[in-house]
Amino acid sequence: MKKLFSLFALAGAFVACQPEELETAFSVDPATVRINVTVKDVQTGAAAEDVTLTCSDGAAKVDGNVITLTGNPAFEKTTVTVTATSSKYAEPAKEDVEINELRAGAVADYNVVLVVGKPVSDYAITVEKDVKAETSKTEYVSGTTYDHSHDGIEHWRRNDTRFFLDFKVDYYEYSGSEVAGEATILDPAFQSIVEPYVQVYNAGIKKTAKVAEARISAWCIYTATQTLTTQTVDYVVKADGVEVGRIPAVVPVSSEVEFYEMADPESHGHGHYQPGHGHDDTHGHGAGNNAGGGIIFAE
Repeated sequence: MKKLFSLFALAGAFVACQPEELETAFSVDPATVRINVTVKDVQTGAAAEDVTLTCSDGAAKVDGNVITLTGNPAFEKTTVTVTATSSKYAEPAKEDVEINELRAGAVADYNVVLVVGKPVSDYAITVEKDVKAETSKTEYVSGTTYDHSHDGIEHWRRNDTRFFLDFKVDYYEYSGSEVAGEATILDPAFQSIVEPYVQVYNAGIKKTAKVAEARISAWCIYTATQTLTTQTVDYVVKADGVEVGRIPAVVPVSSEVEFYEMADPESHGHGHYQPGHGHDDTHGHGAGNNAGGGIIFAE
């Protein structure tokens, strides 16, 4: 758990446009959802081979082990089903993924762990995921020294210049799972059935560096938040429908980065990340600086 929430995401802002470009209206990028899928073979304990991934959303794009969905431009809350089919086994593995509502321009990375195959047994072996708890934690980008309450957002930076800013947030996506404690085996006769699942669900949590970007309007206040969500679960192993083992595990669910901006209350203009606005009024004069910062999740 500790390493899952030990995160330092550097963020930087720099001038990227000339003044004459500021009167050009533009649209916000659509929200992006990436579902990172880990597929394990329970008979080998290794990554499954010859796997085909599909998503119930027909507009989703599949590239390797990543499924990508895009908003229009925001993303409405929805549930999709991710399915992994292996040429080695007749039965596919699947899981429903609940995706949160996202603002336009946001980036969210979701984590799914699927297991294909069955241990060799005279029984019909199944595994169910029993979610015991789900926790989310949100932090602001550092450098948010301007306090102003708007739509539940309290802490902001200021772009008190006539230039757009390209704002980058480096963050981590999480994939995989890890066992958190001893597995419970209700009948020693099923130890050889439960232990292969302990191995595949204890493959470890991998974190991968990513960058989220947004263009920030002139004469506005702006900020970024990151929300990490994780679950503690029990993987319940059943033989002919009867529970024979229970494996406690930690599974990262998602990492979401969202950007916000609005008119500077002490200036004028309005921003494209503010609800209801799709362009910028960037006329004005003045000067200011924006320093780099970071998002820190305490251990």
